[in-house]
Amino acid sequence: MHELALANGILSIVDASMHQHGCTKLYSVSIVVGRLTCVDEHALRFAFDSVTKGTIAAGAELMFEFKNPLAKCNWCQLEFEPEGFIAVCPGCKKADTEITNGKELYIKSIEAE
Repeated sequence: MHELALANGILSIVDASMHQHGCTKLYSVSIVVGRLTCVDEHALRFAFDSVTKGTIAAGAELMFEFKNPLAKCNWCQLEFEPEGFIAVCPGCKKADTEITNGKELYIKSIEAE
């Protein structure tokens, strides 16, 4: 379950930021998740709740902002939402495309005092 490793990584980053800014209580963490990362929201929430027990992040809310995948055709430059993991351009029908959105995974904001 890679969500446990993600939860530990989030906690580590949040903990370092809170210590740097002298914060003692975490209220929420907002993360951006691309749909192509295959992160399971419920599993990550469960893992985050588990790893934060007994820490200054205990009880904090984990908020998600999901990003849909986007691709760009290298031939005709059309930007489109791919269907599945194979991005064939709906305009020129070529498979020479690049995924430009949907693989994100980062902390957007932290609410703490």
